Amino acid sequence: MSDVGLLATQLANTAKCGEDLDQALLSLKKGRTSVTASVYTQATEVTKIVLSDLLAIIDGKLPHQYQLREETTEILREMHRIDWQEFSDKLSAMRLQLDKPDQTLRLEQMQYLEDIARAIDTECSMLFQRMQGRHR
Repeated sequence: MSDVGLLATQLANTAKCGEDLDQALLSLKKGRTSVTASVYTQATEVTKIVLSDLLAIIDGKLPHQYQLREETTEILREMHRIDWQEFSDKLSAMRLQLDKPDQTLRLEQMQYLEDIARAIDTECSMLFQRMQGRHR
């Protein structure tokens, strides 16, 4: 596969993750009373998958579902350079919390998920720019 093809595949995977997380965030923000139970459950599942993939990368393992890249965690690390260890510990705790039934995320946790969404968007932009540079 050419460099452009590889970048396009990485961009597609990262963009899919970003789209799914954005939809999940919208549903989680609306809350259980404003969306159907199945929509809320799906949003929780997507969030768990994204968190699991990020935590795998942080632990030096390969992500399973979305094939996120290490660059996404590096963007997050830069965003949270002062509190990185605390941030990653809280992501782990949030991931475990989501396994319990009827859990509602706190405002701080929602902000962390928004940071993850911003990092994924930034990664998409970087991949797109690299792809444009290779295509010329």
